[in-house]
Amino acid sequence: MRKVDRWRTRDPRILAQAGVSRRPSLMPIRGIVFDLFHTLTAKESEWSKLPWTSDFLGIDRTVWNHAVTQQSRRRMIGEIRDPTEIVRTLAHGIDPGISEELIKQAAVFRQERFRQALQRIPSQNVELLSDLRARGFRLALLSNADASEVASWPSCPLAGLFDVEVFSCWVGSMKPEKAIYSECLRRLGLAPAECIFVGDGGSDELVGAREAGLYAVFCSGVIEELWPERIPGLAQCADFNIRSLSELLSLPILAGAIMPIKRASSIESSPAMQIRSYRPDEWPIVREIYDLSKPDELRGVLDAREIPRLESDPEMLDLFAKSQILVMEKAGAIVGFGGSRESSISWLFVHPKHRREGIATAILRALLAQLTGTVTLNVVTTNVAARALYERMGFAVEREFSGKFKGHECPVTRLCFHIGN
Repeated sequence: MRKVDRWRTRDPRILAQAGVSRRPSLMPIRGIVFDLFHTLTAKESEWSKLPWTSDFLGIDRTVWNHAVTQQSRRRMIGEIRDPTEIVRTLAHGIDPGISEELIKQAAVFRQERFRQALQRIPSQNVELLSDLRARGFRLALLSNADASEVASWPSCPLAGLFDVEVFSCWVGSMKPEKAIYSECLRRLGLAPAECIFVGDGGSDELVGAREAGLYAVFCSGVIEELWPERIPGLAQCADFNIRSLSELLSLPILAGAIMPIKRASSIESSPAMQIRSYRPDEWPIVREIYDLSKPDELRGVLDAREIPRLESDPEMLDLFAKSQILVMEKAGAIVGFGGSRESSISWLFVHPKHRREGIATAILRALLAQLTGTVTLNVVTTNVAARALYERMGFAVEREFSGKFKGHECPVTRLCFHIGN
């Protein structure tokens, strides 16, 4: 594959030769992957009143930036972690005569400068991430950073707002290498075509994202202060271009994505499909869906022959009677049902013939629309498909424990989701 130079203007024909194509959207976007520095951080002039490391060392900024971006793989992937050694390697690569005392002082200032940068995150960016999570998007942070740059990450206002945090110094690879995008997607549990990557374009990250199968969004607002001359070329690398993160939700590719949970007595996805309250005369088909689906839920934990049918299980019958049950009707037939009791999701089953049609997701949304506060549910830990569904919808693991089903040990994961009033 042809090597695409880092900061030169990208000709679309060159991108095509490099294997980077512009693709139509075929899958709804469920995940958003963000770069950190110069994307979620403030403009660099607002980071700190401390001097730039290059200025402190007496090195031209352009020369220093070239070393930081082009000659830094060892520090970026975590092979060099000591703050002083990081600065020494960079500085002596430019001028071997820089004194050790100056290098040690520069290392202290550099780490403090990044600490301040991570504390001064624009409040609107924190609010945006919270809003995106409330809308049901899975969020990831994917950053090229050395150990000293993110040493203070735990105290950053952004920490904890992502489902996945991937720093190059933690995983041993860096953008634009495909491995780091793949690792991020693996942790998210999403396919590349279900995600967009948002960044300022440094380190060829937009090209890397597209080569990894994600849609690339170039956000230029922060770097226009530092490198306005790079913006036209970087814009050619992306599928979409925005100046501010506030424009993100207006992108056409997100038009059909997960939207805020809305309160409604019923939800219709099409004239031939609707979610509504359960009626007693629908007991036979609801019972059948449960009896067909329960063995799959407990596969590998309990032999199907030991699972009682719903009509013969007093404990489950009592739970059913105490739950608010919704059914999914498709073309006049019941194809799935779900239920809640107080603030817990107690039922969610889809007929085996109608799986992978988005039915479970639609029922879950409808159940959540009836609830407030923190919603919990228990899922069999080995039920990977169910866990993936809940985590895509924004549920987070609260704890794992050993439960029992009909006297048999059963690994259980409790998940929670905060809706808010």
